[in-house]
Amino acid sequence: MDQTVYNTFKGRILELTNPEGINNFKRMAIHNDIVMAILAPFYIIFSGPQTLLIIQTIIVGLGALPIYLLSKLILKSKYLGIIFAFAYLMYPPLQRANDFGFHAVMLAITFLLFMFYFFSIKKYWISIIFFILAIFSKEEIALTTSAFAFLMAVSAYRKNDRKKLFFSTLIIVVSIFWFIASIWLIAPYFRGGQHFALARYKSLGDGPTEIINNIFTKPGIYVSLIFNKENFQYLFLLLSPLGFISLFSPIYLLIATPEFMINFLSDHPQMRGIDNHYAAVIIPFVFISAIFGVREILKRKILDGQKISILIITLTLIMSYYKGLLPYSKDSSLQLFLAHRSEMDGVKIWENKLKDENVSVSVSESLGPHFSQRIKIYRFSETYKYADYVLLLRNDIYNDWLDKKQSIKYYEKLTADKGYNMIYKENDLEVYKKI
Repeated sequence: MDQTVYNTFKGRILELTNPEGINNFKRMAIHNDIVMAILAPFYIIFSGPQTLLIIQTIIVGLGALPIYLLSKLILKSKYLGIIFAFAYLMYPPLQRANDFGFHAVMLAITFLLFMFYFFSIKKYWISIIFFILAIFSKEEIALTTSAFAFLMAVSAYRKNDRKKLFFSTLIIVVSIFWFIASIWLIAPYFRGGQHFALARYKSLGDGPTEIINNIFTKPGIYVSLIFNKENFQYLFLLLSPLGFISLFSPIYLLIATPEFMINFLSDHPQMRGIDNHYAAVIIPFVFISAIFGVREILKRKILDGQKISILIITLTLIMSYYKGLLPYSKDSSLQLFLAHRSEMDGVKIWENKLKDENVSVSVSESLGPHFSQRIKIYRFSETYKYADYVLLLRNDIYNDWLDKKQSIKYYEKLTADKGYNMIYKENDLEVYKKI
């Protein structure tokens, strides 16, 4: 991510080294999250992955503002607006997603919330701006925005609101065009093959066309993948911090159906968890549906505003303890900020020595962000032989989440490679230079 934004800042627009090869290509070969180009000017202030993490955290945090404004609009209560804003900032899936490095799709949480709010108050052109920013954050978001616009179009048609119907139709058309272009044209053009994520849906078919056809020809596959224990646990973690209030207005939660299906149907189990960014597009609609759910509860006089507030705060704090990342949480990440690895002093030394962006490096997983501001950087693998320098943490090699056997294999090959000399060693850190 940092290499992509850094290269954009240097005039090499959205360029990065292919994680699976040795060539440089455009970011669109992986994801069509071109909003990353907009972040490049911030590198004037400070150039580094820290900038991306700070920007992401600020933008995600700002999502509390449309949550508050929408709550005040729908519920006619500043008090409940503050409660929902608090619950949003304390929401464990949001905190865990933000903690999972930088991903442009995280910015879409706030973009989608503002899109919905401004559409609700009939500020359609402002809503369109946030809609564009949202679909530029990741290609499949266009499916969710089209679902949102379809719901708005139905509402506009019933009320004979031509202006609302026009903007709803505009969003639908642009969304569908952007999704089709991203999956069938843009990704294949820059990648030289079909979208990489389609490999996560092999059980549904080979390629996007067959996957769509199998919805009608082999529906049983889809039913078994959707209705299972793992997915119900996933829904529990998403809905429980707000007391399942979202279910009182399910129509707004169903706007996120495309994203739910993307996660439910994937062969990649990480996509059905809250420890990463895969729930990002769902989160706005969990809160939007909860806000409208409270309106239904108040209308039916099931609970009053005070009891609803107590329920939300109580469950938010309980889930924050069990699944949050704050200092008091069971899984607190505080230790990450307090710990200091002895190798980091050596890493800093080599960061300064290898500042030249033209020097190519191969690095193990944890060292990537320290050396990413260059034209060529390789994740340590068989491609190490194309690098001028190889920098490794042995712990990364022997605990590689991607492919431990392969990492160990190429580490042993490197240590025996007469084309490289070890020029530095400090505890876990080893540096090799090509002869």
